[in-house]
Amino acid sequence: MSRYLIIGSVFGVVGIILIGLLAAPMRERTTLPTAIGFFYFGSYAQLDPALFKSAYVRVALDWNEFEPRQGEFIWSPHNAQAQKIDALLGEGKNVVPSIRSKSTWAVPMTDAKCAAAPRDLDTHTALQPGVSYSATYYAFIRSLAEHYRGKFKIVVVENEMNDPDFWCASADDYLRLFLTAQTAFKDVDPEIKLTDGGIQGAALNWLVIEDYLKNNDTVAALSFYKSFSGYTIRQEDLMTEMKKHTRKESVIRARHFFNSQLFDWVDLTNFHYYQQSDALPEVVAYLKKNIPLHKTLMTNEVGIKEKFSHSPDAAAQEMVKKYASLLALQVRPIIWFSPGGKEDNNAGALVEERGQIVVPTKNSLEAVARFLGKPDLSCHDRSTPAMASFVCRYPTEKVEVTWRKDEQSTHTIKLENGCSAYTYQNEPIARAEILLDTAPVFIVCR
Repeated sequence: MSRYLIIGSVFGVVGIILIGLLAAPMRERTTLPTAIGFFYFGSYAQLDPALFKSAYVRVALDWNEFEPRQGEFIWSPHNAQAQKIDALLGEGKNVVPSIRSKSTWAVPMTDAKCAAAPRDLDTHTALQPGVSYSATYYAFIRSLAEHYRGKFKIVVVENEMNDPDFWCASADDYLRLFLTAQTAFKDVDPEIKLTDGGIQGAALNWLVIEDYLKNNDTVAALSFYKSFSGYTIRQEDLMTEMKKHTRKESVIRARHFFNSQLFDWVDLTNFHYYQQSDALPEVVAYLKKNIPLHKTLMTNEVGIKEKFSHSPDAAAQEMVKKYASLLALQVRPIIWFSPGGKEDNNAGALVEERGQIVVPTKNSLEAVARFLGKPDLSCHDRSTPAMASFVCRYPTEKVEVTWRKDEQSTHTIKLENGCSAYTYQNEPIARAEILLDTAPVFIVCR
């Protein structure tokens, strides 16, 4: 029987169904590590250390920092990026490096945030796993693999390679770079899981709409547009917007990657998402439709754009909703994009543009880590049209993340013995009866 009761005029029958679903026995599972992570930031020590002991931490790993001149490698303590990596490894963190092909000697000159293909990249030999297409890049990656052998579980090759602002070469050049990195790592440390740089959510959204319209499902396309943007659009306006966006280089490249063998080659499929959480089920469904069945999804960058969130408090709520949804969609790990503030238009940032901690988002990340960050977690979406409900189970406890989807309906939760409730700000709720609103609440039953 359910450990708490849902009260409300619209929930008589639904409550009975929900109780039955929650009481159903779970299938046997293998032990899963924590799914929670964050992008490295200088003041991360202000996070509760007990909650993040083994968290995933995304770090930068730039070619020029480790090999400033050909054949001359620099490690800690003379390399600031290497120092960060060594310190995090020493704390027991799961370091997830994002390797960038940024070099003053090995690649053509680019701007500060853009990586590029090595000068010696072979662009003629056919694409196939096990081949190196650049002697200089292979040597760089092999040296990294030898130095950090056994230290990394996941390695990311580049960042948002569909965006010409981050990858200043062609999509095919990226495929050759990825295969070269894969060859070097497999030659030295074959247990490492290699993933792509993460296709942007902005491109994925338009590929989802394009797919709906190709299948003559205009209703689904219009509904999805509202899900990711929060706005209703007329059919003729959607067609105009789709034509404009699908001609952008970032979308063309994303489509090219799905048509290539990239997602056959990766060990994990990576994506980034900054739009609204309501769209995640359809985005993930599109990804699963376009990658091999056995591939696991991950994200090393999730945030929320400021245009979708009017305040840090609203962003904190939305980020909790994203984690609940992504966990139920079997995405692991999920790495919170920490930097940004107003400068980079990331309302979900943990640090603002002056480097100060943003308290509401910090508190919500700690709540996510506290209630959803333990190993061996299994989550399922038990939502109804009126109420969001994501039920996660550990061997000894159940956690539900729940909120009201609209402003009109009324939902009250009555806690029973053994259950306690907490706000998205990681604060206990003392009342035995909780009137839900659109802010997420954690209900923990042991």
